[in-house]
Amino acid sequence: MDNIVIATNELTKIYNRTNSTSYGFLSNSRKTKIPSVLAVDRVSFSINEAESVALIGPNGAGKSTILKMLIGILYPTSGTAKVLNFVPWKNRRELALQIGVIFGQKSQLWFQLTPRENFDLFGEIYHVSKRERISRISDLIDFFKLDDFMDSPVRKLSLGQRMRCELATTLLHNPKMLFLDEPTIGLDIVIKYEIRDLIKKINQSQRTTILLASHDTNDIESISQRALIINSGRIVTDAPLKALIENHISRRELSIMFDNQKKEYVPIDGVDIIDRSDHEMRLSFEISQTSIEEILVSLTNAFTITDLGVNMPSIDSVIRDMFSKMSLEG
Repeated sequence: MDNIVIATNELTKIYNRTNSTSYGFLSNSRKTKIPSVLAVDRVSFSINEAESVALIGPNGAGKSTILKMLIGILYPTSGTAKVLNFVPWKNRRELALQIGVIFGQKSQLWFQLTPRENFDLFGEIYHVSKRERISRISDLIDFFKLDDFMDSPVRKLSLGQRMRCELATTLLHNPKMLFLDEPTIGLDIVIKYEIRDLIKKINQSQRTTILLASHDTNDIESISQRALIINSGRIVTDAPLKALIENHISRRELSIMFDNQKKEYVPIDGVDIIDRSDHEMRLSFEISQTSIEEILVSLTNAFTITDLGVNMPSIDSVIRDMFSKMSLEG
């Protein structure tokens, strides 16, 4: 039986706001009520141990609000949630010892201290015994390749080195799950790849459950196996990432390379030529109208093919397609 580590039921968050206007030295102020905002609307889902799940949606969809309720720093308006059998906003201290959290560019490290000193400090905060801390730090140094700069002040580290230390610090107390909110925002391409690879290894080698909120589709495709699509505070799709891509895009692309052309090629129904050169061609086809097998037969009759590949749509195009359809329907 699957071990459920997160379970929410009808989780809702409404922000009620007022705007205070002061009048100089007068002690009274006039409060103007601003319309309330429904940030999260009756959200229900569960996540099993060792899953890696992405929260996907446009700005203001409710992703960060959901994360903040699940780690206990926001109270919901209504509904229930349990994380590792704790109610987050009631058992925040106990839950903090079981989870790790990274929020974008908000560093948890003390910049004046070295990574080694930071690890010792956070070991004390998370009640990690000295013996266990020594062992854990040694393992983290090896895993994240930190040895060369463990005794340099954090402020002198490169961004990539600092992010590796951030991740290592988050794992120091051996959390059972990680909450990641835009973990690669602001990083260059090389560092992004490195951080994604490390997060994926953490999930696979340590069976650490991961809940990721990100706008970066490369983060989502690299790290997650399942997607929760959120729009206007509600979950509109909950599906494996691969199935989401396959089910929501009606067209595929096929690239071929060829030595020569045997006869004139006329595309069959549902196939369009996107691009063509002397020895290469790129096609687009409607999967509901024709199959790859039919296309290949027509191609091999016309060309001596040396290489071919079917290009799956990116998660970015899937999400764009889904939200454009929602806009038309809404």
